[in-house]
Amino acid sequence: MTILRNENSVVFLLGLILFSHFLHWPAVTNIAMMLLGILSIMALNMPKRLTSAIRTLGFWSMITFFLFYVLSLTYSQNMEEGTRSVTAKLPLLVFPIMFSMLPVSSSLLKKFSRMFPLILSAFFLICLGIQLQEVNATGDQSLIYSDNLGSVFHIQAVYGGLFVNLALIFILFGIVDQKENSKKDKVLYGILAFFLFALHFLLISRLALILGLLILAIFIFKLIWNTKKQKWILPVALGMLLLPFLAYFSSEKLQNRFQSVFHTEFQYDNPNPINHFNAEQKEENWNSFTARLATWTCAWEVFKKAPIVGQGVGDHFDELMKEYEVKNYVLGLKEGYNTHNQYLDILLACGILGLLALLLYFFYPLFIGFQSGNWLLAVLALAFIFSALTENILNRSQGIIVIAIVFSLYQSYNINQNKSVEQIK
Repeated sequence: MTILRNENSVVFLLGLILFSHFLHWPAVTNIAMMLLGILSIMALNMPKRLTSAIRTLGFWSMITFFLFYVLSLTYSQNMEEGTRSVTAKLPLLVFPIMFSMLPVSSSLLKKFSRMFPLILSAFFLICLGIQLQEVNATGDQSLIYSDNLGSVFHIQAVYGGLFVNLALIFILFGIVDQKENSKKDKVLYGILAFFLFALHFLLISRLALILGLLILAIFIFKLIWNTKKQKWILPVALGMLLLPFLAYFSSEKLQNRFQSVFHTEFQYDNPNPINHFNAEQKEENWNSFTARLATWTCAWEVFKKAPIVGQGVGDHFDELMKEYEVKNYVLGLKEGYNTHNQYLDILLACGILGLLALLLYFFYPLFIGFQSGNWLLAVLALAFIFSALTENILNRSQGIIVIAIVFSLYQSYNINQNKSVEQIK
């Protein structure tokens, strides 16, 4: 009973952390994290469990990325910015340690995987309700799309799309792999999956939407295969190919988002604004893709100046701004763009050595997921790996806390079950 009570307490605190984080209540989030830390310290056999975890590669794969950021602080000139950045990334250290002290069981993972989609759906229902009131008052329907949907709580569309994909992964694995689900569970999963997938067409984050479609396709085929109804694969595949096209041609906003990827030419000194998904698309304007191309080109020039250890976590953004000035990148200077690519960001801050640590952070769970047959962990890793291509998902607390919780929780389960790579001798 004690173990069950502690497990339920962990689930409750994780739910409180996530919900308060989505609602942008940092005080509640921090208090819940402290309570989870206390619970971790008081866990039965905590010292033995933590000592055992520290001897595994899985544990170090979770914290090495953070340690490189701390190291880069020592050669940063802008200590204020560097300290702020490192402090924001503390969950990348805290959650691996806490979960390494806790007895992470399969039942805990099941409870978490059921809770996450419910919390996220509740959050977006709140967002949708608030924004629909604004639409009713102003008549501006764009208020329920893209960044506007979660703007009240400062959740950008790119992060919202990532969280939706995580929830879809949990739901679809729950449908396919948990045979003990009741009919009510399956109906609930179906409703949640439909609502969350519909959110993709409101958030209209391109990469997240593409990943969502791929996730849905993979698991429909997996479900059909598991139920030995392979004859349905072809019609389902055709239906899934048709659905995105219907959605695309029925939504002008969606068309505006995707058409921009076909315009790749840009001039750094272009004074025009960036195209908005809800406005006429003009070729003389910037679009989100050309803005990223310009940003990535500048970032690469900064990387070449200090390729091994980088500019330091406190200075790399300042150096990027200087490169914008050299290139006369008008839009980048005006908007203060970061690299919009997590891999480039770590290259600028910590160089090639830091990139290796980031690749370990992302790809080790993918490897261990395939090796141990933990397909859920592998698919979660893939979602993070691809999302990092167009956004700095580990630079803002929006992404840091969620990613740290998910990766740490599922990797700690592997460590507890001795499914990690051999302990370090």
